[in-house]
Amino acid sequence: MPAKTAVFVCPTTHWDREWVMTFGQFRVRLVNLVDRLLGLLERHPDYKFYLDGQAAVLDDYLEIKPENRDRIAGFMRQGRLAAGPWYVLADQFLQCGEATIRNLTMGMETVRGLGGEPEMLGYVPDSFGSTAGLPMILRGFGITAATFGRGRPYWGDRLPNTEFRWRAPDGSEVLAIHHGYGNGLFLSYPDIWSDIFAAPNLRPDPEKALETFLQQARHQAKAAATPGVLYFSVGADHMEPREPLVELLDFINARQDEYALSFATPGAYARAVEAAAPDLISYTGELYGADDDRIWEGTLTGRIQLKQMNDQCGLLLASVLEPLYAALAAAGLAEYPQGHLRDLWKKHILNHPHDSICGCGIDSINREIRGRYEHVLDTGAYLEKEAMRLLADSVAADGRAANEAVPLVVANPAGHARGGRVKKLVRVPRRMPGDAFSLADEDGKDVPAVIRRVAEKSKDLESAYMTNAMLASVLSKDAKPEKPDDQV
Repeated sequence: MPAKTAVFVCPTTHWDREWVMTFGQFRVRLVNLVDRLLGLLERHPDYKFYLDGQAAVLDDYLEIKPENRDRIAGFMRQGRLAAGPWYVLADQFLQCGEATIRNLTMGMETVRGLGGEPEMLGYVPDSFGSTAGLPMILRGFGITAATFGRGRPYWGDRLPNTEFRWRAPDGSEVLAIHHGYGNGLFLSYPDIWSDIFAAPNLRPDPEKALETFLQQARHQAKAAATPGVLYFSVGADHMEPREPLVELLDFINARQDEYALSFATPGAYARAVEAAAPDLISYTGELYGADDDRIWEGTLTGRIQLKQMNDQCGLLLASVLEPLYAALAAAGLAEYPQGHLRDLWKKHILNHPHDSICGCGIDSINREIRGRYEHVLDTGAYLEKEAMRLLADSVAADGRAANEAVPLVVANPAGHARGGRVKKLVRVPRRMPGDAFSLADEDGKDVPAVIRRVAEKSKDLESAYMTNAMLASVLSKDAKPEKPDDQV
């Protein structure tokens, strides 16, 4: 008797943290969903569930229900509740490379912090395309396979199968499988237009589901390069886990001899494909075609001010704060502010889901996104000021008397030598009157400079803690010449 074809059935939900409702509103639904899911997992030992490839939903839930941490950790240790490897499902074309790496790192740390192992799969089911370098990043984390929804290349007959090898420009390669999510919805829906928020005990007609399954299984097998392995994702946007699915799998297994259905995660399916896959066609480049699911290119420029803030935050974190504090820590001048920087990276990355950074949510969501960016920029600017103060305090002013010179430190966080103009506001103590200032280098040689007095200002308590940008905004305040320089 020939072996049955293995059918991996993956219950899931595609969870947009914010989109047509705010994050807070969607989290009410998330908490209800996970509460029901935990009960379902307890009642059915063979049931498994995948939290959409992102670990942020675990943090979101546990902030509201911390008392259920041990229950979640137990199912994750058993491999029955899976999440990751990402922290959020980001839009790769709007997230910089460093943020992509941090996204994976943060997602894996979150899952492992709960005692589980992250799903080692490049799961990008609904991203608006994937960058050509993603296989290289995935291989750097030990991930050898990816599944995607949108972006199948325009290769037609040259790329006929669901599976192919996806190669980055540097030669790194992963197994790519064209499965997004929801191709097994017929196992939970009477039809695809049923309300995804309908009662969790919604039951499809079992005979109709069996008929549809047999049709879809044979159709999928024709497109697959790997014999004997099929995959059905049972989940849609914010869809509740369906308990009748357990009974339905038993029903289908009992009424046909060709297929063996079991609950599994997409990572288990990808490993089965890797183990059985023959030689596959290799493709190099972006996944940005649209044979099936459309790429919404307007998202690259929609709400452009948020894109500009995103770039500012990424540059501040990766090109200024990280190298500055790494240098200070290495020189023993400051402790590396791991907690602060992790908080800023997390706020930054939480803006990167494809329905957030793409600007396709309701207006109130974009106000929340702006608030997170402002938090990164404001807090980051102060951390930068603190780093520069610590650096400046360690530099001698060319041996000159304290009343003759003010140290001015220019930091280059680029990691290589460079030149260029520097424009900066410098606070000169009142004990150094006059307008005849000059700029000298560390050897005392004059440096060409244009120096202009902007304003006179007495030392205020607030200004001692201000960033330069904040200080510049209050320089119009009247100064009192008779006020001592050190008087608050």
